[in-house]
Parts: sequence; structure tokens; C-alpha cells
Amino acid sequence: MAQAWIDITDANGTRHRHSLREGLTTVGGRRGDVALGDTDGDQLHIWDRPPKLLFIGSGEAPRVNGVSVEERELRAGDLIEWRGAKLQFDGLAYAQLEEVELPPTPTPPPAAPAAPADPAWNRLRAGLLVELGLAEPAAAKRWQDAILRSEFEPESCARDLLANSAVPAGDPRILERATRLQRDLIMSPVQQGVRGSVRRVQRSASNWFAAIVTQILVLAVFVLLFGVALFVVRVRWEWSIDAYLDRLAATIRGE
Repeated sequence: MAQAWIDITDANGTRHRHSLREGLTTVGGRRGDVALGDTDGDQLHIWDRPPKLLFIGSGEAPRVNGVSVEERELRAGDLIEWRGAKLQFDGLAYAQLEEVELPPTPTPPPAAPAAPADPAWNRLRAGLLVELGLAEPAAAKRWQDAILRSEFEPESCARDLLANSAVPAGDPRILERATRLQRDLIMSPVQQGVRGSVRRVQRSASNWFAAIVTQILVLAVFVLLFGVALFVVRVRWEWSIDAYLDRLAATIRGE
């Protein structure tokens, strides 16, 4: 692996070389890897793979080979001018092999693209395998326990169940169950509308019935309390409502 570096000539004409670190080397700023006078917090970031210059800040942008840039790929020999200093990039951040002209290789015919696996179908097929008792028992039990522990991961569950299943694609048992499920899903909006209306009627009838029963119970309790009160008055004070009603009736008749 070759090492990249920058030759720095500051505003005073002092020249020195700084080897770039693997990954990122910062130039300028308060804590830059390479000190460069007062840069007001602005920095140059020089990356090695691939070699690239990135300006971080809001002040004067650097110039690379005379062109002002904020981000640019670097090549050996590029001259960076910034804040009165000149930085010449050289070396390679990683070894490059010389291009060797090879005889053309015959291009194989393109292979038919494989159909991407549908996550939704994988999850549904895994569930059908368990429902029909076709899944590997240990794997099914493992994920049933995971669901009870609230640790269900549908994608991992589907991969596990399908990997442990020997049921071939197009198995008639899976197709028959999938057909019934497809029919139920297609009819679900219609059934929801009809059943929803029936449920609303049933719920309304139940509410009326409950209200009537409640009123009857309240009335029964009131009558019971009234009867108990009359009995207590009759026993304690020997006063009867019958005699009161008789006097009231006589008054009404004018007797």
C-alpha cells in the first residue's frame, strides 16, 4: 500500500511535508490534524479512499488548480490554494495496478433474471405451513413461543419455517388453502358491509332491551321501597293509607 502526502507551503514560504492518515486527514480549524494558521474554524477534509477534498465552513473556499471548489476528487499533482497557503497533493492513498490490455473475453449470454422473493408471500406461506401441520414441529413451536413472549419477527420467522420445510412449491394442499383464503379476502369488503349492518341493528336492539330492563328494575325497586314505607307507618303509627283513600273518595263524592 502506497502512502499519500501533501507538500505544504505556507504564506511565509516555509515548506514541509505531511503524510496523510488512513481515512480522513483534517487541515486547519481548531483541532485539525494539520495546523494552518488562523482559518476561523473552517477546515479542509482530505479523504484517501477515494482521494477527495471537502471544504467544511462558511468562509473562503479553496481553489484546486485555480478553480474554486467545495468538493472535488483529487489526483496526484493537484495544487490546493487556501488561506495564503499552497498544498500539493501527491502519492497514492492505495496501490493502483497498471492497466494491462487483455484479450477480449467472450461475453456469456445474459441469464434470465431470477424472480425476486416476495416477502409477503413468504410470510403467508410460512403461516399456511403451520396451519396445515406441514411445518417442522420444532420450528413452529419455537415461533409460537416467541409470539407468546412478544418477540415475534415476521421476516426471521418466515425464513426459518421455509428453510426447515420440505414441502415443494405448488403443493396441492397449500394451493387449496390459498384459494380459499384468496376467495375470503376478495369477498371481505362485501361481507363487512352486510355484517356491519346486521351488527349495528343487533347492537341497537340490545341497547333498547337493556334500557327497558333497567327501567323495569328501577320501578320494581321503587314499588318495593314504597310498600316497605307503608308497612312501617302502619305498624308504628297505626296509620293506613286505605282509611286516607276512603276519606279522600268521600270528599270527592261530597258525602
